[in-house]
Amino acid sequence: MKKLLLTLLLFATAFSCIAQKAKNVTVSTPDDFIKAIASNTTITVKNSNILAITDALNKLDKSRELQDFENASKLAPGVYYTEESDGRSIAIVNINNLSIIGANTKNADNHIQAEPSYADVLRFHRCKNITIKNIRAGHLEQGHCEGDVFVFGFCENVNIDNCDLYGCGVNGLSMGATKGVKVTNTEIRDCSENMVVISDCHNVNFVKCYMHDCGAGIATWGDNSQISYDDCEINEQEYEDGGYGDYGGYDDYGDDSGMPAYLHDPVNAAGDLFEKYLCNNSVNGVVYLHLGENLGEVIVAEDCGILAAFLVVLDDDGEISFTFLDKADTNKDEQMFFGDDHISIVKKDGAYSYEIVENKLKSVSFRTKAANGKVITRHGKTKNLMKDCSQDVVKPHFEFDANNVEEYRKNHEEYPWG
Repeated sequence: MKKLLLTLLLFATAFSCIAQKAKNVTVSTPDDFIKAIASNTTITVKNSNILAITDALNKLDKSRELQDFENASKLAPGVYYTEESDGRSIAIVNINNLSIIGANTKNADNHIQAEPSYADVLRFHRCKNITIKNIRAGHLEQGHCEGDVFVFGFCENVNIDNCDLYGCGVNGLSMGATKGVKVTNTEIRDCSENMVVISDCHNVNFVKCYMHDCGAGIATWGDNSQISYDDCEINEQEYEDGGYGDYGGYDDYGDDSGMPAYLHDPVNAAGDLFEKYLCNNSVNGVVYLHLGENLGEVIVAEDCGILAAFLVVLDDDGEISFTFLDKADTNKDEQMFFGDDHISIVKKDGAYSYEIVENKLKSVSFRTKAANGKVITRHGKTKNLMKDCSQDVVKPHFEFDANNVEEYRKNHEEYPWG
C-alpha cells in the first residue's frame, strides 16, 4: 500500500512539473515575440501597430543561423534564422505545443510582418501541435517577393484559424511532408504565385476559407492524401473534374518557352536534386524556364537568387534524369546566358561556356584574364577535363547572340512547377 501511495505521489509530482512548464505570454513588441517562442507556450499577440519581426531576428547571435535544414532535427528547439539576400528569415525548429493567438478577433489588429522580400513571415520545421489564430501576416514590400507567408515542413497537427495571409508573398501557405493540417475561416490573397502549395502531405482540410487574387491557384505535387476543401470560396480556375488538383495541366504550357508535358513529372520528382545545387533551404520548386529544343532540353531552376542549369538526359529505356551543368549566384553579380546551342556562366574567376548538341554536353570552354593582363583559355569535353588552349579554340563558344536568363525570366512569367 505504501508503495502504491509512493508511486501515485511520484506520478502526481511529475504531472505537476509537466503542467508548470506550460506558459502564457502576452507580447506587444517583436523582441518579446521572438523571445517567447518555445514549446508548451501560448503567445498572445497584443499590438496596435505592425509587429515587424526582422529587427528582432537581426539581434540573434550568429550561432542561431540555420544553413542546412537536412540536419535541423539535431538542433535544440527554438528560433533560428536563414540569411537571405536581403535580410534574415525566421525558422522555428523542433517546437511542440505552441499557440500564437491574436488578442483581438479582428485579425487586422494582430499584424505580423517580414520586411525582406526573400524572407518567409513564419516558417516552422519539424514542429508539432502548432496553432495560429486571429493573425494577419504578410510582407512589408508589395509587388514581387521570393518568400512565402506561412511555411510548414515536416510538421504535425497544425491549426490555422481566422487568419489573413496576404502578398507579396510568393505563396500564401506552403506545406511539405506535413500531416494533420486544418485551416478555417482564413483569407489568402494577393500572393504573387500560389494561394497554397501542398507537397507530400496527409490529412489537410480547408474549411470556410476565401482564396483570391493570387498569381495562381493551389499547387499540389508528390504523394498527397486526404486533401479537402469544405465550404471554401476559391477564385481560381476549376479543373475539368470539378476539383482543385495540380495547378496547371500539361496543356497549359504549350508555348515556345513553356515546359513540355513529358518533363512535368520528372521535374516534380527532381526537387531534392534542384535543392542540392540551390540554397538548401527548401527550394520553392519553381522551374521558370525551359530553353527549348535548340539547347538540347536545358532547364534552369531558380531559388533565392541562384540559377542552376540542368541538362535533360533520356536513357535507352525512356527514363528522364537531370545532369547538373553549372550555377550562377546573382547575389554575387554572377550571370547566366543562353543561345545558339550554348549556355554561358559568368563568374568571378571567369566565364564558362557549355556547348550542347542533341541533348548532350559536347564541350566546355573557359576564358579569363590574369592579373598581368594575359588572357587564359581552356577547353575540354567536361569542366574537369579542360586543358589550356589557344583563344581561337574557345572564341566561337563565346560569340553568340546571348540572352540573359534573368532578363528573360522577367519578360516570360512561366511557372510550370509550383
